[in-house]
Order: sequence, then structure tokens, then C-alpha cells
Amino acid sequence: FFFFFFCGIDVRLCLTMDVDMGDMAIVSESATSSLDILLHPVVIMNISDQYIRAKVQSSPGEPVFSGGALYGVQDGRRVEVFNSFEVVVKDGHFDMQMFQQHEKLFKRNFEEYELLGWYGTGNKPSQFHMDLHQQICEVHDSPLFLLMDGDAKRSVNDVPISLFENVVEMHANEQSVKFVLSSATIVSEPSERIGVEHIGRTHISEASLMSEVEAQMSSNRNSVKMLCDRISIVKNYIQAVKNGDVPVDRQLLREISSLCSRLPITTSDDLHSQLLTAEIDAALVATLTHLTKAIHIVNQFKSKTTVMKQSRGVGHHHTAHLARRMRG
Repeated sequence: FFFFFFCGIDVRLCLTMDVDMGDMAIVSESATSSLDILLHPVVIMNISDQYIRAKVQSSPGEPVFSGGALYGVQDGRRVEVFNSFEVVVKDGHFDMQMFQQHEKLFKRNFEEYELLGWYGTGNKPSQFHMDLHQQICEVHDSPLFLLMDGDAKRSVNDVPISLFENVVEMHANEQSVKFVLSSATIVSEPSERIGVEHIGRTHISEASLMSEVEAQMSSNRNSVKMLCDRISIVKNYIQAVKNGDVPVDRQLLREISSLCSRLPITTSDDLHSQLLTAEIDAALVATLTHLTKAIHIVNQFKSKTTVMKQSRGVGHHHTAHLARRMRG
């Protein structure tokens, strides 16, 4: 499943196949969905992380449920789910006070996102999910419902996710809200693919968790370190020969000279220019860092000075007021 993210390929979820529709009293058989839903992988990772944490903290055999809100952008019938956050479920109801607090904090960072629906865990839609859905309908007219089966035993190419929208049907002159199964496309941006690769390919090493990126960087570092060590050996040998500490080995010196002649790039003007540019860029970054810290210190000094002046002004005013009262 993660392979498609690494390659930047959109994945069409076959949500209409191998999905237990659950109670037909809450799932419509006749209605069809016309929404074009795009789902980002960070949502799937958020739900999985929340469910795994709850599963680990629960007792063996204890049922586990995880729920939360879905946020993104909707343009007509096109819905793109970008992010999510968890909400506690108590006694079959969402903690709406917690939901409102999290929503305020969430909107501070993602002003362009709006509430699109909610998510929950389970192997099929049930009346429990419908009750929670009715609660979300109080703050959103037509919310989406994402159902993840955390205990699904499927192949690695399957995503245990079902997406539903709600529809109002008439039966015996009575209205009833039902779920309608929808399809979705998993889409990912380059930044998301990097994060998914880092998490999806993380494996346990001898002492810590290491992803493929870290393993590659560690291998490169070890190679450069080994090269530096061997260059130091050659340099120390030449210095020792020059000082007369070791006898001269003409064959070895010819091999060293031949090795050096294979590296004409070390005397290249282009390389010197590139190294100089890189050094200047690094110096500029360091200078900007120091300037930023200095500005921060000056701002703090200015704020403290202002507070001290205000406190002195208040104290002087209070002293003058007492003096006038004593004279009076």
C-alpha cells in the first residue's frame, strides 16, 4: 500500500468491494453517492495512531473505539480531506466541549480548512455509529463518515477504510437518515510522501528506530569518515617521510602520486568557486541566525523597559496623589 505513495501514484480505493454493509436499516441500498472525495494519507496515519494507542492501553478482549473530526476543503461535489483530530467518546456521545476546544486550536493553524465530517472505527456501520453521526449533524448539515476497521486481516494492498455520506429517505411518510457508500481517491503531495516513507519503512535496529532515509545517511557518513581516516594515514606517512622518521618507499610514493593524479577536480576553479559560494551561504545563514537572536533580545529588553516605565509612572502618580491628600 505504501509503495504507491513512494512513487507518487494516486490510489483508487475499492470501497464497494469486500465491505460488510452492516445493518440495512441504516445503510441505503438504492441511493448512490455523487461526491468526488480525495483523501490524504495523513488522515489515515492519524486514525491508525490513535487506534493503536488505545488498543495498547486497553485490557485484553476489551472493545476499542476511536473517533474524531475530519477537516479539509469542499468545492461543490468535490471534497478533499486534508487532516483530522481525535475527539473523546463518552457513553456513546462525543465530548462536544473537547471538540469545540480542539476546533478553535485547529482553526488557528488551518484557517482555510472546514469541518467535513467525522471518523470512527469498526468492521461495519452500526446504530452506534449512526447515533454519533446524528450528533455531528447538529454542527454540520451533511457530514462525511469515515469507517476504519483496525482489526481487518487483509493483504498489504488493501486499505480497510469505508467512506459514507448521509441521505434522507422516506418510508411510510417518515424520514430516516441512512449511510450511502462512497468511493475515494488517496492523493499525496511530495512532503506527505516523504513523511509516509519515513514512517512506513521504519524498522527496528539494534538500539533504536531507523528509517531507510536515516540508514542511507548513516551509511554515507560512515563512508566519508572512513575516507577521511585513510587520507589522514597517507598524510601522516608523507609527513613522516619528509621529517625522516620512516625510510623512503619509492613504490608507495609512486602509488600515492598516481592516486592524487586521478583527482584533477581538486584543482578545478569551478570546484573552488562552488566551495567558496557554499561557505559564504553558510556564513550568511549563521549571521542571520545571530541577528534573529539579537533582535529577539532587543525586543525583550524593550518590553521590560516599557513595563518598568509604566510601573514607575504609576508609582509616581500614586505618590503625588497621597501628597495632595496629606496637604488637603
